[in-house]
Amino acid sequence: MSFFRGDGGFWYIAKSTGGTIAPQRGLPTDKLVPADFDGDLKTDLAVWRESDFNFYILNSQDFSVRVENFGLAGDIPTGGDFDADGKADVAVYRSGAQGVFYYRASMGNPQRNTTFVPWGFSGDKPVVGDYDGDGRTDAAIYRPTSGTWYVNKSSDGQLLAINFGLADDVVIPADYDGDGKTDLAVFRAGIWYLLRSAQGFAAFQFGIANDVPAPADYDGDGRADPTVFRNGVWWIMRSQSGMVEAHTFGTGSDKPIPSAYVR
Repeated sequence: MSFFRGDGGFWYIAKSTGGTIAPQRGLPTDKLVPADFDGDLKTDLAVWRESDFNFYILNSQDFSVRVENFGLAGDIPTGGDFDADGKADVAVYRSGAQGVFYYRASMGNPQRNTTFVPWGFSGDKPVVGDYDGDGRTDAAIYRPTSGTWYVNKSSDGQLLAINFGLADDVVIPADYDGDGKTDLAVFRAGIWYLLRSAQGFAAFQFGIANDVPAPADYDGDGRADPTVFRNGVWWIMRSQSGMVEAHTFGTGSDKPIPSAYVR
């Protein structure tokens, strides 16, 4: 479990091996962009600061600080490994009459060139993930007006379009069945609706309307666990056992780190 406290810019992390750490990284107005940027299989503390368009990354491998100037005001940082090198790339989505994903590949890019993928329109939400299981992040958006997911599959360049959700749903894609593919999922007034690529459709009540969904793999079985954060309490439904746990960690004003890319 982990959360960001804007007052002071501290990341509070309850380590699965025991103990809590609270490094300082960021400002209250920063957007959280946690990801494995250095390829050591550990999530790095990172923020995107809209005021100067910089990604500030604390590499867990050697604790060095990396600053990447990337993006413009109004952009949405997306996360994702678009070149399949095991390292997250700095990436943003820019909405408009023609929406565009921009990313700077970390592999084979000595000139630090920017790649762009036109995808989506004004009002769409970026929901990047590896929907086809090829190890590359796919450009993907959710269109609230129609409840449709549009995925540009990196494996074959084909369009995947699926109607799944309503306009006011909170969009929570993750790998809920452990097959290495991102699943379509939404949270609606305490109900989870999942369209899993290996196990099919599921719907169940877990939480209430104002909860913050924070799905992640808390038990290490390779599957995202349905989780909500409510006034400093984490409610976790472990996929390994089906048991529900409640842990007090944080306060109501804190932002759970696993919800950084929840739209």
